Amino acid sequence: MNGGLFPKTAWAGWYAWMVTSTPQHTAISVLLPHTLNGPFKDGLFSFQHDRSPVHTAVPIKHMLEERCVMELDWPPQGVRINIIDNVWAEIKKNLSRLPLHKCSSDNL
Repeated sequence: MNGGLFPKTAWAGWYAWMVTSTPQHTAISVLLPHTLNGPFKDGLFSFQHDRSPVHTAVPIKHMLEERCVMELDWPPQGVRINIIDNVWAEIKKNLSRLPLHKCSSDNL
């Protein structure tokens, strides 16, 4: 998903979200207002990302610091330990074994 927000992970009490590629203007105009005016009015959330250059760019780091957004510590290859990616991989693997090409859209 290029240039968009994709919420992927939530834990009880705290919320951690991942973005795949979020330009600064999208983060300011969409991401933060939704997060702060929507489900997390108390500001208790952490920014989780995969340390791609898009997320670690100086303008993005400054924007997050200026708005006191906490970042979840994540190892450089952390995407490999992201449980939701592993869950989706397992779902895709299991679905690929089913003869879905023989099903009509009504049966699906």
